[in-house]
Amino acid sequence: MTDNSRPKSKLVVIGILLILLAIFMPNALIRTVAPSPLTLLWALLIDGLRLCFFIGIACVAIGWLRNRKLKSK
Repeated sequence: MTDNSRPKSKLVVIGILLILLAIFMPNALIRTVAPSPLTLLWALLIDGLRLCFFIGIACVAIGWLRNRKLKSK
């Protein structure tokens, strides 16, 4: 038996993980840093994690399109 299935793009999984990271991690960081004043480094880290949400959406979209193209061939 030969398996003609092609490997699927891993971008979908990476994108979902980035989205979940962006949803849950900034709130956890804010709770742990809340007693002390936010420094520029912490603020940039939280903003970077929020940026992961949009990068994750882009990865999911690109991976989904790649999988769709591979499926149609």
